[in-house]
Amino acid sequence: MPRFFPLIVTSFAAASLLSAGRAEVSPGEILISEMNCAACHEPAEEVGKRLASRRSPVLGTKGSRLTPQWIRAFLENPQATQPGTLMPDTLHALPPAEKAEAADALTHFLLSLQSPAPAADHAATDTLMAAGKRLYHETGCVMCHAPAELPASSAADAAAQEEFERLRQVSVPLGDLARKFTVAALSDFLRDPLETRPSGRMPAMLLDQTEADAVATWLLREQAAGGASSQMTPLGHTSFAPDPAKAARGKELFAQMNCAGCHAGSDVAGRKARPFAELRSRQPAGCISPVAKPGVPRFELTDRQRVVIQSALGSQEVLDVPLEPAQQIRRTLTVLNCYACHSRDRRGGVDGMRRDFLTTIGGIDLGDEGRIPPALTGIGAKLRPEELRRVLVEGGNPRPHMATRMSLFGEANVGHLPALLDTVDSPPEAAAEPAATDETEAELGRKLIGTGGLACINCHSFDGAKSLGTPGLDLATTSQRLKWDWFRRFLRDPQVLRPGTRMPTIWPAAEIASGEAEKQIQAIWAYLSRKNFSDLPDGLPAKER
Repeated sequence: MPRFFPLIVTSFAAASLLSAGRAEVSPGEILISEMNCAACHEPAEEVGKRLASRRSPVLGTKGSRLTPQWIRAFLENPQATQPGTLMPDTLHALPPAEKAEAADALTHFLLSLQSPAPAADHAATDTLMAAGKRLYHETGCVMCHAPAELPASSAADAAAQEEFERLRQVSVPLGDLARKFTVAALSDFLRDPLETRPSGRMPAMLLDQTEADAVATWLLREQAAGGASSQMTPLGHTSFAPDPAKAARGKELFAQMNCAGCHAGSDVAGRKARPFAELRSRQPAGCISPVAKPGVPRFELTDRQRVVIQSALGSQEVLDVPLEPAQQIRRTLTVLNCYACHSRDRRGGVDGMRRDFLTTIGGIDLGDEGRIPPALTGIGAKLRPEELRRVLVEGGNPRPHMATRMSLFGEANVGHLPALLDTVDSPPEAAAEPAATDETEAELGRKLIGTGGLACINCHSFDGAKSLGTPGLDLATTSQRLKWDWFRRFLRDPQVLRPGTRMPTIWPAAEIASGEAEKQIQAIWAYLSRKNFSDLPDGLPAKER
C-alpha cells in the first residue's frame, strides 16, 4: 500500500493518538477509516459515526476530468501509476490480456459519464511557470508534498541536500500529473478539490482562477516540450471518444466489482458485503489478505498494517464507545494532516527544511510568528467559536501578511472543531467578559492605543488604516476574534501564552487611569468592542471612506 500513508498510520498517528484515556483511536482504526472499509462492510450506527470514514473520489460530472491513458494505466496497476493511492487493485486476478481489456472497457465507461477534457487547451508562458512555481512553494503545498528544489539559502549545503532527498521519499506523492491532466482540468481541481474529493484530504488552497492556472501550468511543465508559448498536451495523448459497446461492458464490470460501493457519480448501485461486526477472524482474510482471492479487491498492505487492522477488528467493542472531545480533535488533526503545519500539545508543527519555504508577503520582517502557522495549543481558549468557524469553514484570513494560506477542508470535515475546541480548551476559571461600558471608558482605550498612550498603532493596523511601522494584525477585529479572558491574560504577560512573540510586556504602563493595568486593559477592550470606528486612535491618518 501507500508509501506515504503507512508513515502516518504506523508511526506519526501512533505517537499522536495513543495517549492515556478510554477508547483512544488506534493506528488500525485510522487505517480502517482511511481505506473506507465501511463502504462495503456496513458498521453499526455508533461505530460508523466514530470511524467517520474517508469518502472515495466522486466520479461522473462532478469528478475530475482525467485522461483516458492515465485512467487505463491506473486501473491496470494503481500503485505503479499513483504511488501511495488507497485504491485497491480490483483486476488483480485476471490474466494480463484480460486485465488490459477490462481496464479499457472501464475507461470507456468512466469517460462516458462526463464531458471529455480537451487534449490541448493551454499555452505555457514563462510568466505562468514562474508564478506557479512560486505559489507552489509559498502558499503551503510543500507542507504535504515535496519541494521541487532546495531553498535558495541551502543550495550548497550537503546536509540540506540529504534532507531534500528524504522529503521526496516521505511526502505525499504527486504521481504522473503530466499524463493524468490537461491544464484546464487540473486548474479546475485545484480551485475546488472538495467537489471531487469531499473528505478534504486534499484541501482547497484558496486559489483564484489565475493562480490555479499558474500552479497547474507549472505542475504540468513536462507537457511544455516546446518551451515558452508552446501548446500543452498530456503525455501519451491519443484521440479518444467513448465507444458505446465498450462503455456498456465497462458498466457491467463496474457493477460486478462493486465500484459504486465506494464511488458516487454513476447510476450503478453499490452493494454491501459482510457486516463490519463479523470481520473478526484471527488471520488476515478477504481484501486484507496477503493473497486476495478472485473477485475481492487487493490492498497492498504491509505486514505491520495487517497486524494493526486485525487488532482493531478483534477489539471492536472499543469502537462502540464515542470519542471524547479531545480525542476527536486529535483524530481530525491527524487524518487531515493539520500537524504538518500546526502544533498542538507538543505534537506536530513545521520543522526542518520546510520552515525555509515559509515567508511573508512582500518579505516584511515579522519574525517566525509572522511566517510560521500558529500553534493550536489552547486555541479554543483564545478564539471565539464563531471566529474559529470563520477561519476553518468560511476561509477567513486573520493573517493577510502570511504567504502560507490556511486551507479549507470543508464543513463536513472540520465543522465540528469550533465547538470541540471551545469545550476542551476554555478554562473553567475564565474571567467573564465585562458588561457594556460607557463612552468615557472607550475614549480612554482609544487614547491608550494611540501615539499619546501605549502606541499600539506603531505595530498594528487599525480598521484598514496601516500601522505606523510593522504591519501587525488589525486591532479593530480583536473583540470579534478573541475571548476577553485570553486577551487580558495575553496583555499582562505575552510570553506565557505565545512564547517567542514580539509583543512586548507593557505593564506597568503610563500614568493613565492611575496606571492600573486592569483598568487600562478593560478600557482598551471597551474601545475595541465598538462596532464601528469613526474616531481612530491618535497618530493614524484619517481613512478614506
